[in-house]
Amino acid sequence: TLKQKQAAENFLKQSHGKLKKFLDNHGGKFRAISYDVLNFLNWQYCPTYRHTNNHFTFPAMLIPNDNGGLLARQIDGNAKSNLKPSGTSTLYLPKNPKFVLAVEGAINGASILQALGTDLDFAIIAANGTPNEDLLVNKILELFPDKNIPVAIAFDTDVEKNGKHAGQDAAVDVLNSLIKAGYIACTINITKTAGIDLNDVLRSNNG
Repeated sequence: TLKQKQAAENFLKQSHGKLKKFLDNHGGKFRAISYDVLNFLNWQYCPTYRHTNNHFTFPAMLIPNDNGGLLARQIDGNAKSNLKPSGTSTLYLPKNPKFVLAVEGAINGASILQALGTDLDFAIIAANGTPNEDLLVNKILELFPDKNIPVAIAFDTDVEKNGKHAGQDAAVDVLNSLIKAGYIACTINITKTAGIDLNDVLRSNNG
């Protein structure tokens, strides 16, 4: 709504045009996505977003996904929860893309747009969480049924408490599914450091 947009603009002006307290689910990590990029992604601002499971409210930014749902992320500095939608996010789709970049989260895709601009020659699609790996493959099949476009998979290097590499394991699953379906595909190691995503790379000194 207009009121929400005005509230968002006021919030952003106070933080020098950046969502400096937009945290990821590990907490303590500042995001660096500009208002222009968020606006390009048709984002919305909700000052009192209500968590449907834990019944608490928080200021959040909302990015629409391919299923008509919303990806919610807190921007108040408190890392209580990150809500992942049951759907992918096609963040960028040029008319004749040279390849597809598949990322784990929508903010990782937004980080690419922040770094390289919004006039790219490749598509960007986010799984929005490792449980959505099958949805990601299905979305690529839907958008590129002729399979003549290569796919690069750049998932996170996170390590869970049990030692599992969820992002990298999911990337391999997506890779194998795409190759089995007849695509040319590869994975990209964005860093040798564990626990890093593309937004972390964006915010590094040479990001």
